[in-house]
Amino acid sequence: MLLLIPNILSLLLFGYYGVVGGITFAWLAALYWPRVTTVAATSSMIIGGGVSIVLYLYNQLSHTTLFGVNPIIIGLVLSFLTIVIGSLSQKEEYTKYLNFIEENNIVGIRHFGKVLTKNNSVEG
Repeated sequence: MLLLIPNILSLLLFGYYGVVGGITFAWLAALYWPRVTTVAATSSMIIGGGVSIVLYLYNQLSHTTLFGVNPIIIGLVLSFLTIVIGSLSQKEEYTKYLNFIEENNIVGIRHFGKVLTKNNSVEG
């Protein structure tokens, strides 16, 4: 592993590829899209970050880029597709918060910048 990362700049890039490729879309979706699910966000981080890191290591070994594209772009695209398809294919998670609100007569609850209210609406 140390032979694949010859200097400190390569080590920084290695970490950067994993973080940006994995966390970017999960973070944005959690902040701005109430429909996102935990499983989809977790899968998105694992797939996006994992693919970015594996392709970065492939580039270090072969000294060429796969498809002529930066590995982080491929990781971001896969991360985005994973979070959208995963969230749309599962039941909405915020309904459990709405049920909790209804059962406990709570006026509203803040969830990732959105207010979930009793009348089953999401206000921003």
